[in-house]
Amino acid sequence: MSSATPGDENKLKEMIVAFYAVADESPPSQLKINDKVATVFAEMLYETEECSRKMTKVPLPPGRKATVVWLTSYVWGVFFDTFSKELNTVCVKSVIRNWKTAMHNASMGL
Repeated sequence: MSSATPGDENKLKEMIVAFYAVADESPPSQLKINDKVATVFAEMLYETEECSRKMTKVPLPPGRKATVVWLTSYVWGVFFDTFSKELNTVCVKSVIRNWKTAMHNASMGL
């Protein structure tokens, strides 16, 4: 994959903010978008899909390792808007709680 552009990073941040909004939550403060954050977010999507089974059409990355470019190329736009409205709020809250530390650490580059 190629390097993420600022536009890719903004798109991924918008997806993360929208995902957290489903649960009436805010993403980590000072969220810094990078490929580690992309991988954590892809895992969060995967767990939400397992929980709610309403996202069966989400194209998860091969090997479940995501990059900013991969998520913004394959999930951004109408597709994300559509399935984010179908997410089970209880599932999203649970996933956010379970991945809180991982998302924070990924955002810090750890």
